[in-house]
Amino acid sequence: MEIDYNKLAEELLISHNKIREDPKSFIIKLKKWSKKFRDKTLFLLNENPLETFEGINDVEEALIFLSIQKSVPKLIYNEHLSKTAQDYTLDMA
Repeated sequence: MEIDYNKLAEELLISHNKIREDPKSFIIKLKKWSKKFRDKTLFLLNENPLETFEGINDVEEALIFLSIQKSVPKLIYNEHLSKTAQDYTLDMA
């Protein structure tokens, strides 16, 4: 399956901005994920287990942070910055 990186970047920006505008909206999802951790491994339905460095402790820390975080302005896509980041990534590969 080929990945459409432009679509992925667009979806990521949309999701990121939703969390920036309403941080508490992500709490429900994180709480669901927190129940699917065993040690540092996240087990999501129909997906391969995801080994993390942080584990459940950092998820709990994120829940606390999101519960007190105020909304912040949206990020705006910038073609020049995106191209620069892509070039940098290719240089580092």
